[in-house]
Amino acid sequence: MKIIGNDKLQQALEAYESQRRADVQIIVAKMRDEKAKMKAARAQHHAQSEPTEPTAEDHADTPSLITRAKSLGRAIKSKLLDTPVPEAEVEARLAVCAGCEAYDPKGWCNACGCPKNKFTLLTVKAKIRYSTCPKGKWPAVSAPPPAT
Repeated sequence: MKIIGNDKLQQALEAYESQRRADVQIIVAKMRDEKAKMKAARAQHHAQSEPTEPTAEDHADTPSLITRAKSLGRAIKSKLLDTPVPEAEVEARLAVCAGCEAYDPKGWCNACGCPKNKFTLLTVKAKIRYSTCPKGKWPAVSAPPPAT
């Protein structure tokens, strides 16, 4: 911007604009650095909280694929055709799970080998009459009530 007739004012204006541009560049550089730090911190936190890929040793004592498939079939059949387990039995099953070394505090069993999703939560599995504990720790299933 050129102001006619006043060189000192023009020089002061140019110096001000130059300084303002430099200040903006410094602020932008600081913002980029902060963004990079936040991104790195987020990635580090995510890496620490993310479960690691299971290894062969992690699943050494999990049931075989055939055993898991049979158990899944029984559980699906029971879920569709049988009455749910009484609340007292559900609580007993969950109490056993909470004391087990394979219990995941997020609500899953690490011994069964099932994928971790909303259908395999222990609170869901414990309500299915013929769902079983892979370690054989759940109490015996009560007989379903007679059909009316």
